[in-house]
Order: sequence, then structure tokens, then C-alpha cells
Amino acid sequence: MNGNKAIRLPLHRRKPRLICGWDLWNVEESNEPINDGENDGETKNEPINDGENKVLSDKENTVLSLINDNPSITTVTLIEKTGFSRPTIERAIKKLKILKYIVRIGGDKGGHWEIIKHKDSL
Repeated sequence: MNGNKAIRLPLHRRKPRLICGWDLWNVEESNEPINDGENDGETKNEPINDGENKVLSDKENTVLSLINDNPSITTVTLIEKTGFSRPTIERAIKKLKILKYIVRIGGDKGGHWEIIKHKDSL
């Protein structure tokens, strides 16, 4: 009854096509290590930076300077004074908080920023 029509298999039964030059059905499996012992003796996931060389970008330094000049500065004022976008200001503030340069005392509307350590002290 099908005549010349091709029968299409359900998706889960079809053989995958070549993706980026890989034939997913003809992969040779082996248990040999991929590298040639380049990382022998090293542990995985070692920290790249142990925190001693924490360097702020120019944008983060600008935000820190403005907060230092006016601890009750708002995000909107930071955006207006710097010309940076809101996400850029928020990233800078987040990094300054993580690196413990600043901390927010109080709420968003009535609070202020407190400088924990100055950029010159590092």
C-alpha cells in the first residue's frame, strides 16, 4: 500500500547524521588516557588565582572612587556620572562586594556604602 513512499522511522530509531565531522555510531572506545602525562602529580581544579593579586578594572576603580566620594550614592547616580550601563555598574558593585572593598549598610533607599578597604592598601 505504501507504493513508492519512503517509510520514516521515529526519531529515536534513526541513525544520527554527521555532526561537526563526528560519526556518533562509529566512535572507537578506549580506556587510554588522552594526555601524555602532562598533568602528572597535579590535582584537578587548582585555583588559578589564590586571591593575592586582586586587580580592579578601570570601571571598578571609577565606581569605587565615586562611592568613596559619596557613600550614599545610588545606582542611578553612578550610571549618570559614569555613562556605564546598569549591568556594568551592578557587576562592578558585585565584584567590589566579593573582594570586600565595600559593604552596604541599610536598605536600598535609606542606606549607604561603607568602604572596608581602600584600593591603595593592597
